[in-house]
Amino acid sequence: MKTDLRQHLIVGRILSAHGISGAVRVQSLTDDPARFASLKTCWLLDEQEKPVRLLRVLSARTQNAGQVLLQIEGVTDRDMALALRGRLLAVARADAVKLPADHWFVCDLIGCDVFDEKEGALGVVHEVLQHTAQDVFVIRKAGQPDLLFPAIKSILRHVDLASRRIEVCLPDGLFDLYRKEKP
Repeated sequence: MKTDLRQHLIVGRILSAHGISGAVRVQSLTDDPARFASLKTCWLLDEQEKPVRLLRVLSARTQNAGQVLLQIEGVTDRDMALALRGRLLAVARADAVKLPADHWFVCDLIGCDVFDEKEGALGVVHEVLQHTAQDVFVIRKAGQPDLLFPAIKSILRHVDLASRRIEVCLPDGLFDLYRKEKP
């Protein structure tokens, strides 16, 4: 069974205006805020995360704490910049950074079914917590507590985005820690 992967990948959220000339302060939602330096165009998304307008980026400057200052063509004053506050920015999947082997975009993992070699169906990926050491998958199943495990090779056995299936081998005791039947 094939699934449609997102055609646009979210890279940032407009936080506020910066100055009076229409620049916007953007919170980077990518692993590498420096990617904005080479960004020429991006999509402005609506509230349902659908692309509504292609924006031309005139300049980008990385700030501290994963923030970027963007100057967007046609946004020429503070009021225009403030009107964009809270909106998401995205790139077409074809223009996304190329990922190394065994790396995936978080948005592609959300909603995938997760199966353990011993316990069977664990639920679906609800969230991926991004930490310094490694990412942590949050697996949700109706009527059960969330199950968390680190995204490491010894646990992740196979990720098949086309079929929306992730196969894992949880270490002994991890399943019981979260979902052990209570007497």
